Amino acid sequence: MVVLVRIFGAKLPDRLGPLHAGTIAIGATTVGLATLAVWQSTIGLVVATVIVAVGSSFLYPSMLLLVLRGVPEHQRGSVVGTFSAFFDFAAGASGIVLGGLAAASSYAGAFAGSAVLAGVALVLLRTGFARHESGDLLTVTEVGTASVEPTSLP
Repeated sequence: MVVLVRIFGAKLPDRLGPLHAGTIAIGATTVGLATLAVWQSTIGLVVATVIVAVGSSFLYPSMLLLVLRGVPEHQRGSVVGTFSAFFDFAAGASGIVLGGLAAASSYAGAFAGSAVLAGVALVLLRTGFARHESGDLLTVTEVGTASVEPTSLP
């Protein structure tokens, strides 16, 4: 599902802008996780997986564009590296945290807790916690055409 959305909707994050694409990403993830928390059947798993996959396909591109806003060209490589490292760390750490939540409650509790955390992220994104201004958001085209000059080594 992620591959299909990335292939056929590759330009959507740029057309929608990172704030709207991020809203779709986090919103779909929240809905998918909540669906799985309350609809525990094979069909519920398939439906929730499709919804989460749609959210996942928009998450990285939209959040990457948000963190690149206002960053000078010569610092973009560092920002992308830092973002990627924390994105991967969060993916790994979430399994540990949610595994503990599942052990303390149930699988449904872990999915419900995930949905709540994703909902908090959505509220933070939409209320301007990231201090985004619509004019400061880069598009994929602007980021893709930027040139980065290497710094001289001592």
